[in-house]
This record gives sequence, C-alpha cells and structure tokens, in this order.
Amino acid sequence: MKQFRRRFIVNAMLAFTILLVLIIGGIVLMSYIQLERDADDFINQMLKDTREFVVLAAPPMFGYQPETRMAPAGFCDLSVSAEGLILRQDIRGISEPDRLDLTSMVENILSSGKERGKVGIYKFGLTSGADETRIILLDNSVQMQALYSMLRSACMIGMLCLALMFLILQPIAAHAARANLASQERERQFITNASHEMKTPVAVIQSNIEAMELMCGETKWSRNIHHQALRLNHLIAQLLLLERMDEQALRGKAGPVDLAAIIQNVSEDMQELLAHRGLTLRLEAPGARNIRGYQEALVQLIHILLDNAARYAQPDTQVVMKLSCEHKAIRLVCENQVVSLPNCPPEQLFARFHRGGIARQEGDMGCGIGLSAAGSIAALHRGRIEAIYPDEHTFRIVVKLPNA
Repeated sequence: MKQFRRRFIVNAMLAFTILLVLIIGGIVLMSYIQLERDADDFINQMLKDTREFVVLAAPPMFGYQPETRMAPAGFCDLSVSAEGLILRQDIRGISEPDRLDLTSMVENILSSGKERGKVGIYKFGLTSGADETRIILLDNSVQMQALYSMLRSACMIGMLCLALMFLILQPIAAHAARANLASQERERQFITNASHEMKTPVAVIQSNIEAMELMCGETKWSRNIHHQALRLNHLIAQLLLLERMDEQALRGKAGPVDLAAIIQNVSEDMQELLAHRGLTLRLEAPGARNIRGYQEALVQLIHILLDNAARYAQPDTQVVMKLSCEHKAIRLVCENQVVSLPNCPPEQLFARFHRGGIARQEGDMGCGIGLSAAGSIAALHRGRIEAIYPDEHTFRIVVKLPNA
C-alpha cells in the first residue's frame, strides 16, 4: 500500500511539475519574444528616420494610469565615421549617461560585423552609409529586469503550488491505495478460491478416466480427457503461483543466493522433461554468482525459464542457459530454437494470459502465466526481463538482476 501511494504521488507530482515548467517557460519565452520584437521594431523605425514610434500604454492597474509614450525607456542615436570616431550622439531616457563607454561599445559593434546584435544590456542596429555609420543602441535593462522578476515570482509561485499539490495528494493517494488494495485482495481471493475449488473435480476426472482405461482400455477420447485434465492441473498450479506472487509469499527473507547452484539443481530436476522432448541442456555459469535476493522466488524463476524452453523448443535441439556478470548486475540468458517465433511483439509475452503463436501447438499446456510470473520475480529483485528474437528460429529470454 505504501509503495502504491508513493508511486501515485511521485507520478502525479512529476506530471504537475512538467505542466508548471511548460506554463512558466511558455510565459517567459513569449514575453522575451515580444521584448525582442518590440526592440527590433523600434530600431528599424529609428534607422528609417521614423520618429513617430509609439509605445502603447498598458491598461490601468493597481491605481496606476499609464500613458502612451513616443519611445522606450532609453536609447542612443550615434553617427560614427569610417575610422570609428563618434561624430554625433543623441542620448535619451538613460538615467546615467556618463557611465556609458560609447567608444568601447562602438568598437565591439563594428568589429562584430553584424547589423543587428547585442552588446551588454543594449540591443543595437546599424546602417552603413558612404561617409558614416548610424548606430541605434536600445537600453533593455528595465525590460530584462522585469522579465527576471517575473521569472523569479513565477518560480516561487510554482514551488508553492507544488507544496500545496503534495499536501492535497496525500488523502487522495491514500484513498486510491485503499481502493487498489481492496481490488487486488478480491482478485487474489477469487483466484485462490477458484483454484482450490477446481482441484477436487479435476482429481475426480483423472481418477475416473484412469479407472475407465483399466476396465475398457485406452482410447483416443480417454487420452484427450487425460491430457485436458493434466492441462487443468497445470493451470491451477500456475494460478496459485500467480496468487503467491501477488501476495509476495515467495519473498521470505532476502539474503545471499548462489544463482549458479540454483540453475544446476533445477536443471537436474528437469532433465527428464528435457530428455522426453529430445533436448539437451548446456550450462555456461563460470565461477560463483552470488546475489542478494529471495531463494524460493529465484528457484521459481529458473524453473519457469527452463520449463518454457522445454515446452516450446524445437525437438532434438539444445537449450542454452548462460550466467555472467555485467558491471553491477547479473545477466541470465535462456535460449532455445523454435520452429517459428511468437506472432506478437516480445514485450507482449509477459502480459498475463497472453500466449504467442508457438504456444498454440498441439499438446501444449501453457496458459500464458509463466512468463508473467517471471517478470514479477525480476521486478521483485529490482531487475528486468525481456524477450529477444535474434533470428527467425531463435527465442531468447534475458534477465538482468542487480548485484548490489
């Protein structure tokens, strides 16, 4: 329940944070674009000797009554000779004109070779004539300070909104967690009850068909009934495994686990099933491979992988299981040859009750639960599992488990 609440809150906060960043970023970006556009319009009109540039006033707000004005807050209109000497200067609206190092600024502008650009807090534009160059310097310090203030205020408001969002999500996440927990509990209870209820009629069917075969002999119908009863038994076993995974009954106590030894023991137990299909098993697990995990769950994982390979591998081929170290992880690979690959993307094989095309062959007892349970075991160990189709006849399962 705590894990669900944490995941719910993290996801909601992440989505809200992304939304806030997009909103604040969009507002600041649009304001900056408008600032640049207004500056370019003013410079262009000044260079064209259009002196009727009007800055529209903002609407009345908070008791202020703004008026239209003929120019931005401050600008310099300069005429520069071919040698870079200032011939004429007209400074308007700049509060401290004595602090302006116009000579240095003119040198930087002329050396840049640009007709439009920025120098310090000023945006400039120039036109070159035969004898002199005219330069307009527009002071954007007030506008940039307003933009910075707006960004700072928006960030503070955004942080406040995030804090409020976190507080609001607490009861919502708790309610959602309780509802989810109740739903999962009902599902687990149904699976457990249904599995146990099915055991008795399946056992009766098996015993009756065996008695009938003793009295009347084996027929194709009795063989079919016997096979379907075995399939039902397999389904019940996998449903109970699924229910145990959901209840985390396979966890026990985490500790050091020798994964190579588990593979060796499980493979010995499954030699008969592999031999029945004419399969040979090749193990590649050099050295000790100890990880911290849950012994019973990892045993079940290896069993699922080998059982899956034994059921769907092409007869008279080899099943390969490799164990190796990768940085801070253990890499487990189970690979086998198949007649044809599943007719679905690899990631769909780990969905519950999903079965690919190779699982629908005659004699198959699969029901699409094994790989789903394997995925749950990998997630239990903070690892991941994936299916890969290296070529048209090779099926590979790769499990990566953290080793730290």
